[in-house]
Amino acid sequence: MSMKTIGLAAIVAVVFGAGGYLAGVEIAGRGPSAAVAEKAVAEYLAANPALLKPAEPAPAPAADAASADAEIAKVEGIVRTFLAANPDLLKSAEPAATPVPAAPAADAGLSNAQITEVEGIVRTYLVANPEIIRDAMMELQRKQDEAERADQVKAIADNRDALFNSARQVVLGNPKGDVTLIEFFDYNCGYCKRAHADMLQLLDEDKDLRIVLKEFPVLGEGSVQAAQVSIAVRLVAPEKSAEFFNALLDEKGQINGAKALALAEELGIDRAKLDEAMKTDEVKATIEESYDLANKLSLTGTPSYVTAQEVVVGAVGYDALKEKRAPARAAWATTSCWVAGGAASLLAPPPAPKRASPRRPDPL
Repeated sequence: MSMKTIGLAAIVAVVFGAGGYLAGVEIAGRGPSAAVAEKAVAEYLAANPALLKPAEPAPAPAADAASADAEIAKVEGIVRTFLAANPDLLKSAEPAATPVPAAPAADAGLSNAQITEVEGIVRTYLVANPEIIRDAMMELQRKQDEAERADQVKAIADNRDALFNSARQVVLGNPKGDVTLIEFFDYNCGYCKRAHADMLQLLDEDKDLRIVLKEFPVLGEGSVQAAQVSIAVRLVAPEKSAEFFNALLDEKGQINGAKALALAEELGIDRAKLDEAMKTDEVKATIEESYDLANKLSLTGTPSYVTAQEVVVGAVGYDALKEKRAPARAAWATTSCWVAGGAASLLAPPPAPKRASPRRPDPL
C-alpha cells in the first residue's frame, strides 16, 4: 500500500472518525472507535477505487523518503485545515446503543494490517500534534460566541420598549439625555459596587447621559428583599430613589431587607408607606420583568454590559464603558444603543413609553 493511499485513508479516518476520537481522548478520556474508523475508510475507498491501483514503482531511497515526508506534510495540512473549518466534528456524541459493525475490509481492498496502519498514522499524528484539538475547539467556541452575540442583538431590538421605556425603572442623570445607559444590578454584587464609581464618573463628566436602573437580584434572598425595598422607595418617594440607590450600593457587608428599610428610614421615607407598597403586585411584577429581560438577553450574572452589538459580562471599568458610549452617541440618528452596568444599555431618545406585559420568566 503506497504512502499516498495510506495518507488519504488517514484523512478519511480523521474527517469521519477523528471527531469522536479526539473528543474521547481530550474530553472524556475514552479511546477511539476502531469500528467507526474502519467503516469510514472502507466506504471512502469503495467509492474511490482508483486509489487502490498499484502504486508506482518506488523511487530511490532518498527520493522515497523526501516524497513520503512531503505527502505526510500535505496530509497534516489538510487535516489541520479541515478540523479548523469544521469544529463541530469535535463535539462528543452519545454512543450508539448497538455499535455499527464495520464494513468488511475485503470489500474495500484493505487488509487488517493496512487498516491497522491507517489507524496508527492517525493516532500518531494527533498525539504528536495535540494543538490541532486546541485550534479546532477554539474555533468552535468562536462560532458559538458569534451566534450568541447575534441572538443578543436581536433580543435587544425585540425588547426595546421594555428595556428603555418601562415604567418599572429608575432614571439617573439627564432624563432627556441623548444617550441612555441601562444597568441591571444586584445590591450584594461586589463587582457592581466596584463598578458604581465608574458610573458616577460617567454621570459627572457627561451631562447628556441618561442611566436607567433595572433591579436584578440574583444573589440570594437578601438581594431579593433589598430589591423589594428599592422598588417600594420608587413607588412611595421616587425623588429619593437615586439617593437610596447610591447609598445602599455603598453599604458594606451583606445587604438584606432590614438593612435596606433602615437606610430608607434614615433618608426620611415613611416606613408604614414602604411596608404597604411592598405588599403590592407592582413590586413582584418589576422583578419579574427584569428577570424576563435578563433571560432573553442571556444575562447570567451581574454586572453585565450590553450594547447594540454585544453583551459584556463583568465590571469592565470606566475606560471600557466610555469607549462603548462614544459609538452609541455617534449613531444617535439611527437609534443605536448601548447597554451597561449590572447590565446596561445606551440608546438614542426613546419613543413614547409602552408598558410591557409582565410574565413569570424561565428560571435563570
